[in-house]
Amino acid sequence: MLRYRVRTADGRRVENNLPVGFLRDFPSEKAAWREVDRLGLLIRINSDAPAPGRLRFDSLCEQYLKNDFGADAVRPKTERTVLNTEHIVRAYLIPRWGEEIADEIKSLDIQRWLKSLHNDDGLAWTTISKMRGTMLRVYKVGILHELVTRNPVLPVETRCTTSYKAILVTRSRLSLSSRTCLTPCTAFWC
Repeated sequence: MLRYRVRTADGRRVENNLPVGFLRDFPSEKAAWREVDRLGLLIRINSDAPAPGRLRFDSLCEQYLKNDFGADAVRPKTERTVLNTEHIVRAYLIPRWGEEIADEIKSLDIQRWLKSLHNDDGLAWTTISKMRGTMLRVYKVGILHELVTRNPVLPVETRCTTSYKAILVTRSRLSLSSRTCLTPCTAFWC
């Protein structure tokens, strides 16, 4: 076993192990280190990008936030967009999917979860649609950086209906509102 330590997001150092092989296959420590080099384990544990296949969803999200919102982002985002996206990722996506392996999350499970957000939590479909779009983007950036092999959000459907009702402003309504205005003005929004 190759033992190494990594620093977690909260600053703690945690020990991890990677299998190298059986003791009987390596008569000396030098032979074991040659196998570590052949397998590329030192490169893998020292790189910023985890190896594809066994990456947890929370790590995929952190890589997404770093790659899509950092200084190297191709399309710079507004401060409001960054705040909204980080809120969706940290308040909804990571608590639900963070512990799962990113490549093993099923499309139907995502769709059922999104529907439960509407039915059980009372979230609007437009909000849920934004969550789906954020999760879709997390996987898209993950595929671009070769962290995951597929995007399970692609076949997931949501509704985009809203309960918003537009109010038609007519001349008579405008006249009524201007009568109640305390300061005389000619602006539409008075």
